Amino acid sequence: MHMGIALQLLFTGLGVGSIYALVALGFVLIYRATNVVNFAQGDFAMLGAFSMVVLCVDLQLPYWLGRVSAYLRGRPANC
Repeated sequence: MHMGIALQLLFTGLGVGSIYALVALGFVLIYRATNVVNFAQGDFAMLGAFSMVVLCVDLQLPYWLGRVSAYLRGRPANC
């Protein structure tokens, strides 16, 4: 295996693992605060990710503008 592929796999794994850790932390925080397991949290994350894909891929907006717009679109759902 080439070193470039190994580094790419390492950083991809760290990125995916970080996302899993953030989702798990959100579950723990919601459960500790309300004593209810809220699985709708995944829908909120999916809303932001899906809007980012639509804005950047389908509408071909610049990445930074799509990211800001997806953040603002998903923000009211997380309040």
